[in-house]
Amino acid sequence: MEKVEALAQVGNYLGTSLLQERPSFILANGDVTDGGITITSSGIQSACAELGIPARFLMEKCSPDLQERVLAELAETKPIYPVMKNDEVTAFMSDVGYFVDTERMFDVLDNAIPSADFNRVYTHPRDGIGIAISGERQTAVRKGDLVGSGALVKFHPFGSAGVEVQTYVNRLVCTNGMVSTESRSKYRRPASEGYGSDLYDWVRERTIFAYDQAAAEVERLRASVDIILTDSNREGIMRHALDRLPSSTRGAVQDLLITNPPDTLYDMINILTDVASHQVERIGTAEELMLLANNTIDHTRTCEECHQVVN
Repeated sequence: MEKVEALAQVGNYLGTSLLQERPSFILANGDVTDGGITITSSGIQSACAELGIPARFLMEKCSPDLQERVLAELAETKPIYPVMKNDEVTAFMSDVGYFVDTERMFDVLDNAIPSADFNRVYTHPRDGIGIAISGERQTAVRKGDLVGSGALVKFHPFGSAGVEVQTYVNRLVCTNGMVSTESRSKYRRPASEGYGSDLYDWVRERTIFAYDQAAAEVERLRASVDIILTDSNREGIMRHALDRLPSSTRGAVQDLLITNPPDTLYDMINILTDVASHQVERIGTAEELMLLANNTIDHTRTCEECHQVVN
């Protein structure tokens, strides 16, 4: 998709700012009183998540006055800071680093990769944003099956989790994506290093590096095409993957294994990346699945029980 479409998926983060002061929690019902700031329902839910209390109980069972008192007392034990949009508090952050301009980050990626295609945008209040992007460089894994070179970039608009850039490849026939397990293909800038204007130069340079290293991932995918799943190795390969699945994705992966039984290792890893690319909202879970897909290739190539190549 084009950049404008990708930006539409992170609309909640556009036009936001972070207040470096503690909230008073004067408002919980949307009315401005005593000079306080309006806190939206999403803001209350975010505060509850940061403070570790059930938002549903607080919002449905407690009066506005009680909501204010509970939040105010809990906020005294853990610093949280308001995220503002249109003069309202829409979220809270407890682990604050530095502000990242989300729209500028998209501009950087759009210019770093030739003919950039934003394959997938992940968003989550705690995880922040994950952007899977690929470019014009395409390579065939097998006849008629092209993958595009790209990068996966993760950051939180308020800098609490640092910024990560890593090599990514996108299968064009189904838009399944996979990241590299190679340490040299992953770059991380912790929030402690600061997010000055040089951050965007750093992201641009690392994105170009990650894009240029995608060829190695294509070779790994090509090798997986020739590894056939047979009665002797199928159980070991599937057990390796299933035992390491994030619990929230187990049902989706098992459903695909039943409806589309894999004949090759390439088929198997595409089941994992299908769930990561199309059925997961959190970037952390998606990355875990993509890494598991790549790790399964390594396991199969080195495990005597699982490895069987058809000549």
